[in-house]
Amino acid sequence: MNRYRGADLPVGKNDVTRDQAQSVVDAVAGNWKGAPEIEVVENVGGLPADIRSQMERDGAHGAKGVYANGKVWIVSDNATSTGDVLTTIMHEVT
Repeated sequence: MNRYRGADLPVGKNDVTRDQAQSVVDAVAGNWKGAPEIEVVENVGGLPADIRSQMERDGAHGAKGVYANGKVWIVSDNATSTGDVLTTIMHEVT
């Protein structure tokens, strides 16, 4: 099952770099016992092909994050701030 946050937003129109998003992930996951695996990609093109295909079918091009196969993916180009990255992580895991 895939879940998306921000799927109806413009693609790649925001100001969070991959490194900034990774810093948020590191801060959050560093002390989180039992944290899911969280990977940051710069854009949707960095996601695995099966997830990209499903997103295409679902029309979720502007997704900020996705939960698939027990893993959280954060798309930094679609995040509006580092706070948005944190919100996306929490959305994807709950």
